[in-house]
Amino acid sequence: MRRYLRDTITYWSFQTRIVLVVGLAVSLVILAYFSCSLYKSYHSLDSTLHARAQQMAQIQSYSLRTPVWDLNHESALRLLRALIHDPDFAGATVYDEEGRIFVEIPHVGGGEELLSVSRSIVREEETEQRTIGRLALFYSRESVWNTFVIQCQEAILVYILLITILTIAIIVSLRLITSPLMLLTKAMEEYGRGEKTVKVPLSRSRDEIGHLSRTFFKMKSELDAFREGLESLVVERTREVTLAKEAAEQASRVKGEFLANMSHEIRTPLAGMLGMIDLINDGDLSDTQRDYIRTLRFSGETLLTPLTTSMLSTRVEPRRRALSSSSR
Repeated sequence: MRRYLRDTITYWSFQTRIVLVVGLAVSLVILAYFSCSLYKSYHSLDSTLHARAQQMAQIQSYSLRTPVWDLNHESALRLLRALIHDPDFAGATVYDEEGRIFVEIPHVGGGEELLSVSRSIVREEETEQRTIGRLALFYSRESVWNTFVIQCQEAILVYILLITILTIAIIVSLRLITSPLMLLTKAMEEYGRGEKTVKVPLSRSRDEIGHLSRTFFKMKSELDAFREGLESLVVERTREVTLAKEAAEQASRVKGEFLANMSHEIRTPLAGMLGMIDLINDGDLSDTQRDYIRTLRFSGETLLTPLTTSMLSTRVEPRRRALSSSSR
């Protein structure tokens, strides 16, 4: 799996990698910011509800001193029913001095959804304060949760909007950055294939891309000058080699003609001498004379062989050069 991801990322373009890396990093930062903001907002809403419940418990505990002391259930219940108009109010219970339920407005909802606030009901006497009961108020966290859900929805919409704007901004910025690089890369590839009419995209900016384009243009100019000089040098050397070859062929031809003429001039009288030697050999000779004749004939034939070979080679060489030139 790791190798597959590595191979996949390798085939991604530079622009895709930058968009993914920068987009992911900024997305995580924005997500962390929104998470912290929502966390603080929820606790702020819950703290506000808790402070309001504490304040209401303080007011009601002060108002319930007389009904609880007088054991007036109707008056105490009437005070508690006044809290029903509060949308977050979920229920209340008043306990007497012995911990028994004095009056109660049943509450609804689970323990996790309710906020419970308890406060003692104190009666002030001449020398001391006496606790005559206890008030327990229950407030629903439903409004807090609903407000929190709405804030989460708004945060998600803002997050998606920011990510979209950020992605578009990154893509546009990368297009502005990578477009000159792509043009420069294309010019390099064309120049590498040997194309001479390559237009180098020069950038007037003083950043790295501008420096790269100017450096490539300078390198291309130097290579073109070097190539032109090399081509002219090759042409000059080829012309010199052609002239030298023609001179050598001319010298070889003159030499061949000279050897052919010399071979013919020498071979003709030598052939006559060999013929006369054969005629003498047919005559009445002694053994010693015949040995002399054989030696003379052997020497003549030995001299005639290289002359014949030289004459034949001088005839074959021009034809070989002609065939070689026509095959080219």
